[in-house]
Amino acid sequence: MLKNLINRFKHNKLIDLNKFQEVSKSCINEPSKTYEILNKEFSKEMRKIAVKQINNEKNLDLKNLSVEDKEHLIAEREKELWSKVKNGGLTTFALITGITLG
Repeated sequence: MLKNLINRFKHNKLIDLNKFQEVSKSCINEPSKTYEILNKEFSKEMRKIAVKQINNEKNLDLKNLSVEDKEHLIAEREKELWSKVKNGGLTTFALITGITLG
């Protein structure tokens, strides 16, 4: 499952790597605030990832959903992704966005 997640976003251009590098330094300097820093700096990018994931799901019939339902679906997906980041920190964020650490 993790391998699929990594491959899905391997060539993702949603994240500016220079921005990620700078934000990573802040996270390293203040590890207890990693989630808050990432959320503040990358909320728009995470929303784009949530939309991309939903659009790639084959079992969803998005054409029949109302705008409100689509918005709710996106918000729930964002919440799931940020929950993973909150629990896993910078490394999880990098995996979700397809950034290679090293």
